[in-house]
Amino acid sequence: MAEKILLIEDEEKLARMVELELKYEGYAVTKAYDGRSGLEQAVAGTGPDLLMHSPAMNLPLAALRHLECRGKNVVSVLSGGNMDVITMSS
Repeated sequence: MAEKILLIEDEEKLARMVELELKYEGYAVTKAYDGRSGLEQAVAGTGPDLLMHSPAMNLPLAALRHLECRGKNVVSVLSGGNMDVITMSS
């Protein structure tokens, strides 16, 4: 079974591009276009194996810590200019 990734990104074109690449790599991808609906999806049912978001989405730190305590991996992706920074917690 493919690992489930929840992508929270407010730019729909960017979210679609990332979704296509992740699906090509064999992941099951669900998208949310705002932080509130993304967090609702993250805690619903079994939730995703991995949550990807931009820090610009301003997700509450307490909510992200709650997901981490439930054994979920959270990845923050910050991109600007020629530099990409990825921070992971597990």
